[in-house]
Amino acid sequence: YITRGNFAVACAWEGCAGCFAEGNNLLECPNLATLCSSGPEPEPEPKPEPEPKPEPEPVPEPEPRPSTCSQLCSLVKTDRCDVLADKQACQGGYITRGNFAVACAWEGCAGCFAEGNNLLECPNLATLCSSGPEPEPEPKPEPPPPAWVGDKMKMTHYWDCNGQGCDASTLQPWNQAKYISPPGYGPQDPADFGGPLYGEKMW
Repeated sequence: YITRGNFAVACAWEGCAGCFAEGNNLLECPNLATLCSSGPEPEPEPKPEPEPKPEPEPVPEPEPRPSTCSQLCSLVKTDRCDVLADKQACQGGYITRGNFAVACAWEGCAGCFAEGNNLLECPNLATLCSSGPEPEPEPKPEPPPPAWVGDKMKMTHYWDCNGQGCDASTLQPWNQAKYISPPGYGPQDPADFGGPLYGEKMW
């Protein structure tokens, strides 16, 4: 590059013309010597990456509160909820006022208190809790199978139509005049074969 007073321009190369001062790139640099003697400007330090925001802790689901009088029987009756100093004891207690009862609830810094939104009317709470849980109903016995009923049946001169149908297709050439149906195709008395299984009988 060359300088002229406070101005400087870099040299450029152009084919046959060779090296020349490209005036289009003229720069005003009044303190060029001082600038170059101090060395290059230091690169800026990289900005630290922002730390990831911690994920919010999940909000614990509220403990289920008794919704029926019988559910209070598993808790301990107390005179006041605010005398229960820890969460476990608090959630295991309830108070009564006349025919009404309410379970104790625990709320962080507030401690133990009677949650009026869960007020229950339980006029017979002592009797209910002393009788214990209601027994589960006994399973109903299965109905016995229906007894044999044969009064709707109709008897013909033989029962086993399939046997004769099989004979007709097997005995070829078929001659009905020569065919005698076997006695086994007719009605059989169960007493001749070890007795009835379902109460069936000849009548």
